[in-house]
Amino acid sequence: MMYRDERNELVLLSERLQHRINKLRTIVQKLPLYGLAEEAHAEPQASPKAQTQRGPSHVTVNVHAPVGTLNTGEVLGNIHSHVSTVTGMSAADFRSAITEFARVIGENRDLPEQRRKAVLETIDLVAEEANQPPEKRRLEAIQLLLLAIPALVDVSNVAVQAWNTYGPAIRAYLGL
Repeated sequence: MMYRDERNELVLLSERLQHRINKLRTIVQKLPLYGLAEEAHAEPQASPKAQTQRGPSHVTVNVHAPVGTLNTGEVLGNIHSHVSTVTGMSAADFRSAITEFARVIGENRDLPEQRRKAVLETIDLVAEEANQPPEKRRLEAIQLLLLAIPALVDVSNVAVQAWNTYGPAIRAYLGL
């Protein structure tokens, strides 16, 4: 009995360590982006003598389209970032399932934009929670989020088929 508890403790510690290593790898991958931002700020500025004073500027913006349209690239990037550090048994299946499902939803034009946004944000939240150590995951909330997905995608056969394909792997990884 004692041996089994110690083994389980070591497995949990190993998963936590792998989780932290993967988080650091993700940060390292993003570092070149910060370098580019610093270079842009380092450009020489004009001398104070060359600057001229300008009066107040006025900008008029006329919007004839929906405001707040869905930026699927940003949401998909968030999902990928969250799941890239997921570790443990069946983590690879989970990463593949959740990113493929999100991709299918992001590309699906049969779903109204509001539903697509709701599904992608739901998947983003699930991915974020999956990134937490198992003992810190809010499984009740995740389960409710996952239960909402079939109702959100029911207007698109492609989305329903994608959920039926990828949903079981997502639920299995989370133990739901």
